[in-house]
Amino acid sequence: MINVALLSRWHVHADDYARQAGNNESISIKLVWDEELERGEKWAKELGVPFVEDLQAVMRRSDIDAVIVSTPTNLHKEVILSAAKNGKHIFTEKVLALSIADCDEIYKAVEKANVHLMVSLPRLTENYYLYAQQVVDKGLLGDLSSIRCRLAHNGAVPHFTPIQQAGFQLIFSTKSSVGEEL
Repeated sequence: MINVALLSRWHVHADDYARQAGNNESISIKLVWDEELERGEKWAKELGVPFVEDLQAVMRRSDIDAVIVSTPTNLHKEVILSAAKNGKHIFTEKVLALSIADCDEIYKAVEKANVHLMVSLPRLTENYYLYAQQVVDKGLLGDLSSIRCRLAHNGAVPHFTPIQQAGFQLIFSTKSSVGEEL
């Protein structure tokens, strides 16, 4: 049995991960932590597990083998490094971290701690992706120098707001070149 802690309900897929973990006979959800007290307490009550307010207390628990990270992206580095340091295996929602340097630091910590890290990339197991990969691998399209794939869903608003938590920076001005509010 793998005993897991659910870390935050911020991400749009947090409930999906909780449901999938709960339906897996090899996984036991032991507790919930959330950076927002009220949201975390509510989720823990819904799942029938304890809520633990102190993240480091969660990480120090010997009865927790792994964590499912659904925190805001801007907290990923801190949370994942703590999990690795405390010997917890890690499943995390994408985006892994806000910079390549942060990702490198996470990979080094995971390797040093000898724990597993998995980033949610479920499309890599979908039939359409597997078929496309076969076509490319067999060279049926010739030698490719680039490929552009697009997948869209309606999760952008809850998925990437507030923008600071998602790790995005505004790259445009709120005023047009003629001074009108956009």
